[in-house]
Amino acid sequence: MLYTPVSIIVGALITAEGLKLLIDEGRTNRFSNFVSAVELMWMLISLVYMFTEELYGIYLVMPAFFVAYVAAGFVSSLFMIRQFKSMEELEDFRVPKNYAIVSMIAGFLFSAVSMAIFAAG
Repeated sequence: MLYTPVSIIVGALITAEGLKLLIDEGRTNRFSNFVSAVELMWMLISLVYMFTEELYGIYLVMPAFFVAYVAAGFVSSLFMIRQFKSMEELEDFRVPKNYAIVSMIAGFLFSAVSMAIFAAG
């Protein structure tokens, strides 16, 4: 299945997005929106993959990790957005530095472990 090689790419995109957010001081852009859409799509694919394949060990941990990562990001985003009273205030929103760092590390780990699994065959 293509889950593992595509996971390498998805993890690399998340890593690049985290780095871009750090460079741009938390300002989101089209690349951030694209990566967010990819994350959501890959989370859905990961859920389907987890429940339709017989997975054990690291082969189960990887999609579970990704689903947990996206879910945690969604919940933390909701808490961040709740602080804004109007849409005008939300337009000035900047992704916090620690959130970008955690995202970058999670993407790197997801990509690196996916590479190791792919290399192991």
